[in-house]
Amino acid sequence: MSSPAIPVLPPLSLPPRLRAGDALNWSVQTQLAVGYSVFFVLTAVIGTTPTRITLPTVAVDANGVAAFALASTDTVNYAPGRYQWIAFSVDPSSNRDELAQGVIYIQPNPTASTIPDPRSMNVQILGQITALIAGKALDDVAMYKIGTRELTKIPIDELLRWQAKYEARVRRERIRRGEYVPPNTIGITFGGRGQMR
Repeated sequence: MSSPAIPVLPPLSLPPRLRAGDALNWSVQTQLAVGYSVFFVLTAVIGTTPTRITLPTVAVDANGVAAFALASTDTVNYAPGRYQWIAFSVDPSSNRDELAQGVIYIQPNPTASTIPDPRSMNVQILGQITALIAGKALDDVAMYKIGTRELTKIPIDELLRWQAKYEARVRRERIRRGEYVPPNTIGITFGGRGQMR
């Protein structure tokens, strides 16, 4: 059995993945002279919250290499998600230039006090919709009014439309992962001998 392929990264890059709470050491090769420095800025929207991580500035050595080191204590609180990164250089006069950009995935910290939900957002939303539909079967009141406040519940037919939409999304995710997904349709034969295939 062959080992998984290791991605070939450009000389000036972050690794493709980082797990929050892990230590990370990597070097980047630049064409910069001694006196220059390099740093990375990572940006993402986690849920609805814009998030930015600025990594420490590292001096370039005589070979044009900048060696980075992040301790576990540095990464432990990184929010999981897909981040865009940009690498910048700073010259001896403090002028900044963009060097490269890319994407890094920060994975959840498995030992965090809050247990991360490993399911995709589509699976999580489908679960919530299914729970709402199950609750609808027990309570068919469409609107509540308490004093001056009103709460209108989502009609069941609208919930069913949303459920079908997210079931299709989850199905596509599973197919992309290479999982076997049974077909949506079944065949029925009508006639002398009704039979399901």
